[in-house]
Amino acid sequence: MITSPSPSPESAAAADRRVRRRRTRPSAFSLTVATVTGIVLLLISVPNLAPVIRAARAEGTPGMFVAAQRSCVHHLGHESCSWRGTFTSFDGRDRHTDSHLYGDLALRPGQRIQAIDVGRPGHVYTGPSREWILTATLLMLGLAFILVPLGRTVIGIRRERRGHRDR
Repeated sequence: MITSPSPSPESAAAADRRVRRRRTRPSAFSLTVATVTGIVLLLISVPNLAPVIRAARAEGTPGMFVAAQRSCVHHLGHESCSWRGTFTSFDGRDRHTDSHLYGDLALRPGQRIQAIDVGRPGHVYTGPSREWILTATLLMLGLAFILVPLGRTVIGIRRERRGHRDR
């Protein structure tokens, strides 16, 4: 009967380090995919930060919105409605003929309602908005897709250097 020699404790520890190192350091492909995904999410979220913060605070140019047409979108068992119409600031300086007022408000075509222009093209609001939640989520995901793999790579490199010094 032939028996294989049992691995020495030193070689078992070295094999264990190699396995851990592989798990710690992401591949070049996964780093690229994560980085590109993170950049796309940041490109979507960062330009919208200022307008959604103003919308969350209901800060902007006050005026009147005249409802023209209601449109609704159905998705995933949910309905999202908005009114298209004209927004005119109280001082008369700003007038937007193709603005959207979000929310399923009980309006009729031609009805006027106070609204706020926060500087987001094509959007006006009747009060504070919760759109910041989606923008903040996309921003955090974008940062995570970039920073987490980068951090794992740095940790993996440090562990490799420490392993070389220990030998």
